[in-house]
Parts: sequence; structure tokens; C-alpha cells
Amino acid sequence: MCAAADYTTLKQCVHDFDLSRVRQLIKEIGLTLAELDYDPQAYLARSFCILELLATVQGDAKLLVQMHFFKAFGVAAELAANPVDAKKAQTRRDKDKATIDGFVEAMPGGFERLNATITEAIKKAAVPIAEQFSASGIYLTSKGLTAHDATVVAEILKSNSSVTEVHLNSNKKIGDEGAKALAEALKVNATVKALSLQFCGIGDDGAAALAEALRSNTSLKLLGLRGNLDPRGNHGIGKQGEQLLLDAVAGREGFELELM
Repeated sequence: MCAAADYTTLKQCVHDFDLSRVRQLIKEIGLTLAELDYDPQAYLARSFCILELLATVQGDAKLLVQMHFFKAFGVAAELAANPVDAKKAQTRRDKDKATIDGFVEAMPGGFERLNATITEAIKKAAVPIAEQFSASGIYLTSKGLTAHDATVVAEILKSNSSVTEVHLNSNKKIGDEGAKALAEALKVNATVKALSLQFCGIGDDGAAALAEALRSNTSLKLLGLRGNLDPRGNHGIGKQGEQLLLDAVAGREGFELELM
């Protein structure tokens, strides 16, 4: 506990910190917790945070990441789309930034090697979170999810057998592409009973993909699509998409198709 407190003091308050001491202290502590949560980029935008991850790897200490399971499943894609860039990371004081950058530049491989090291460390630390996910529901309403994020959820559903409910309501950027990805997952998933995609910006193409999936998926009992219907078909599910969905569930006793 004292070591952890001393490290916090060293990192945030003491102006004459020594980088070799930082590495040695983390090695002695033996464990680093990185708070990545929903936005790994916020953590990786800080030079001190990147430095502590490097010290963790070099000191052969254990790295634990505090990360939402959703991010754990998609961390490889997240880091590919937004690569670690230690050079752009910042500190509160320009002097500290210069000190850290000078240290990195003197390392074999410099920033390129540092970025690769941090990337692999985070990906490795995220694996147990994804592997241990066993919740019965995925609830990500109003999280600003995109079509890419829906694809991550779809990949979870393709291999998961514990989730029975998925609620992704009010994420308007999911759109048709996100709906198509989820439809592909429904073709192989046999445990999800309810999928709610209300107000997700889905149009006829997404509706058609979901309708096709419903013809082979017999486990789903509820599909929520309120807030996507547009009788004129300009900005949502039109009459054609609506009819495809109705035809796909015709005769399925107890099935709830929520359109209005």
C-alpha cells in the first residue's frame, strides 16, 4: 500500500522524478492497474500512463486492465483504428514531456518499439476479460455506438452461449451495416431471446438482412425496431422492409415484432 502511494506521489507531484526509479518501483510493486474503461485513448493520451505500462512490461510486473467487456472484445480493432502514439501523449508540464520523450528516443527502437510494446501489452491483458464474460445480457443503450461497435457485439454473439438479451437502443449510428452484422450473428446464435434495436437508424437494407436471419433463427422471441420505421422509406424502414419482416415471422407463435 505504501509503495503504491509513493508511486502515485512520484508520478503526480514530485518534479524531480527519476525514470529508472519509476521502473524499479513498479517492479517492486509487481502489479499495475490501467483504467482503460470505455475510452482507452484517454488513458493513452497521457505520457505518464504510457511510461507506467512500459515499466510494467520491462519490470515483468503483472498488468491488469479495467476495461468494459465490450471494449475487451474489440480492443485489437480499436488499437488498429487508433494506434498507440506515445509521441503525441502529453504531460502537465513541458519539462516532464521533454524528459520522457528523451528517454524514449534513447531506447532501442524508440517510439516505434514503445508503441508496439504497449499495444501488445494491452491486447494481452484484455484477453482474460473477454474469456471470462458470462453475463446473460448486453445493455448498451445510448452509448454512441457505431456500425463497427455493432460488429463487435455480433462477434460476441457468434461464440457466446450465455447472453439471452441484447439491448442497443438509441444508438443511431448503428444503421444498416450494424444491423447486417447482427443479422449474421443471429444465423449462428441459438441463445439470444430478445434483440432490441430501437432508434438505431436502420433502413430497408438492415431490415432485409434481419428478415433473412429470422428465417433460419428459431430461438429469437422478440425483435424491437421501434423508432426505425418510416412509411415513406426516406430515413428508415419503409413499407418494403416492414413487409419483409412481417413475412419472416408469419406463423411464429408468441413472437414479438415491435415496429411501432
